[in-house]
This record gives sequence, structure tokens and C-alpha cells, in this order.
Amino acid sequence: MRLASAVIGAVVAAGVLASVAAWLGATRGDAEGERAFDGRSPLSARIDGHETPLPAQASACANCHWPSASPAAGDGTPAALASLGPRLTRAVLLEPAARRGGPPSRYDEAAFCRLLRTGQDPAGVMLPRAMPRYDLSDAACTQLWRHLTGRAR
Repeated sequence: MRLASAVIGAVVAAGVLASVAAWLGATRGDAEGERAFDGRSPLSARIDGHETPLPAQASACANCHWPSASPAAGDGTPAALASLGPRLTRAVLLEPAARRGGPPSRYDEAAFCRLLRTGQDPAGVMLPRAMPRYDLSDAACTQLWRHLTGRAR
């Protein structure tokens, strides 16, 4: 009986430790994604058609997708508060929507990372050249995705 209780206790403890480790890993990834988004962790990027990398301060996602700004879409937002790109929220990324004249589509992590690297959205529509193309590792892209969507996996 004591052995069975000890085994059950060890299994429960291992499960708790694994859950805490997974949570810490997701939190760390989210924090790293946040730093990449706001520019505290520089991202390597270039403008499509140019080989010269952008200066680190110019490639921060927040420069064009600031979460508190409104897209510059004629919605009456003062120009100083307008954002060049859409707010990158969980809903914007995960819910189906027609974008740039294409059919309705939604992002998953692979489509998001492809967009950042190539400029092609999930529906196959190319983003304007002004959107930088990023040289991101799979891990860095996953961290940014987790930050924006709140998804641990």
C-alpha cells in the first residue's frame, strides 16, 4: 500500500513539474516574442527587392502594427495615431477574413511564418513591398506567433 501511494505521489509530482516547466517555457517564449514585436530584440529584415538589411530599429513589428493604434484606413484616426498595418490580435490572425482582395483565409503558425519570410498571405496574396521580409528562425517565429495569439502550442 505504501509503495502504491509513493508511486502515485511520484507520478503526480512529475505531472505537476512537467506542467510548470511547460508553462515557464510558454511564458518565456511569449516574452521573447513580445521583445521581438516591440523591437527590444532586433529582427533581421529587408524590403523585398533589396539586399541591404534594414536597420534594427526600422524592422520592429510595432513600428507598423502598434497594438493601440488604428489602421490607416480612413477611419478618422488622427494620422499621428494611425498604424500602417492592421493590429495583430488573436482574432485578426485566427478568424477567417478576406484580406487585400483575396478570398477569406486565416493564419496558422506555418502561414504566419511564411508571410513574414516571403510576403505571401494564407490565400496566396502578396503583401505590399513596404512590408519587410524577415529572416527568422523557426523558434523566433514561433515565439512571435505565441505572443500575438496567446497560444502555448
